[in-house]
Amino acid sequence: MAKTFSIRRLEIVSESPTAEIFRERWPALFCEDGIKEEFRRISTMSLEQSFMYKLDNYTPKLITLMKAKGGVLGTTLRPFLYRLSQNQSIEEKRDTVIRSLIVYLGEKGEDLFEDCQEDCRSDAMQHVLKILVVHGAEDPAVSIIVEGKEMIEGSETRAKAKTRSSRAGLQFPVSRVHRHLRKGNYAQGVGAGAPVYLAAVLEYLTAEILELAGYAARYNKKTRIIPRHLQLAVCHDEELTKLLGEVTIAQGGVLPNIQAVLLPKK
Repeated sequence: MAKTFSIRRLEIVSESPTAEIFRERWPALFCEDGIKEEFRRISTMSLEQSFMYKLDNYTPKLITLMKAKGGVLGTTLRPFLYRLSQNQSIEEKRDTVIRSLIVYLGEKGEDLFEDCQEDCRSDAMQHVLKILVVHGAEDPAVSIIVEGKEMIEGSETRAKAKTRSSRAGLQFPVSRVHRHLRKGNYAQGVGAGAPVYLAAVLEYLTAEILELAGYAARYNKKTRIIPRHLQLAVCHDEELTKLLGEVTIAQGGVLPNIQAVLLPKK
């Protein structure tokens, strides 16, 4: 892993090593944290954050495209569109969009995913590429099969997957968010779903910044996160810089440069 990306890429393209040899050479690229870290090193972007941001950004357009489809494809997409019309969580909606996109592109979900029981796990190792969902006594586990070998193990299932904010114990009380929205007089009323959505956004942003700050602390060989690491987390991330670049953050408060028309009326 000490070699540059260009040298590693040249070796892979010219020698075409098998997946098993590739894993022996660079095992860090076959674990979730290693993949994210390598992606960030090459692109200076957060893989998970950028993917989720783009997915959420394009979801309305994707739904519009799918609704416009007729015929057999439109009929096949109808159950996905129905689920998207329900009050789904953010994770459930993302899962549904990805599954429906596979169908929209003319592929079959079963060609990518396969469910099996723990005692039939070995039967699924014949695939060249497959995402394997193993059901056992406990919650299902997800593995990625490449060339008949289980290359990436222990990933969370789609149903069990949680946001990093949940895993980190970051929970913004919806009731408190609702009170802030009402007290702020931003509008005449507050819809039932608004506090839930805002709490999810706050949790996501907090977890994202903490994760990036942790990277900055480890890079600087520090054992704790200090304000400087939080600043580096924001300025080194393109999307966070766009969001927070014009905000004045001081000890004990934030002075956002909000347009006067958007401020609550006194």
